[in-house]
Amino acid sequence: AMSRFENGLYCLTDYERNLIAQIVKCGFAAYYPPFDHPTVHDLVRRDDAPFGCEQLLRCHLELLLLSLATRDGESAAASNRLSSTAKERSEDELVKRTIAYMEERLSGSLTLEELCARFHVGQSRLSALFKDKLGMSVMKTYKNLKIERAKLLIREEKYNMTELAEMLGYSSIHTFSRHFKTAADMTPTEYAKTVKARMR
Repeated sequence: AMSRFENGLYCLTDYERNLIAQIVKCGFAAYYPPFDHPTVHDLVRRDDAPFGCEQLLRCHLELLLLSLATRDGESAAASNRLSSTAKERSEDELVKRTIAYMEERLSGSLTLEELCARFHVGQSRLSALFKDKLGMSVMKTYKNLKIERAKLLIREEKYNMTELAEMLGYSSIHTFSRHFKTAADMTPTEYAKTVKARMR
């Protein structure tokens, strides 16, 4: 029966939104976090969970699924699929938010799994979106953002290459230099020399 919801997108009614609110409320009351960690699937019941909260969660969830599944004889997934314009706007917003999140974390490291967990999206979907919108993979985008930040820092002439590598979360100057050359077709030192030559 659950297969009817596969790949479906739904415009929820106020009644269905209220059901989701109750599901979340009961879930928070019944279980300890983490609630959405991609590798943790065991729910741990709270010692102080209110009486009946788990049964209420199940009831609200069943009502939500039944409401979605019994819509006017049409295929729920087809009849409630987002318009192409709205879908594209939603996808653009997801890519934009993901890039902003990357930019805030250029001093460390990120994985595709961490990004997908942060934005509650599947790895294949996020990868396809970046390929479609930017023409490159998610992690290549992240590496390129690091290199663009490195270029900016090199132009400021405040740090040596070892310091830059550390500031951008690289494990060694060699890894930093290799990534820089792959992206910019020159080493960080060569880039610094071209910047100085232009200034002269």
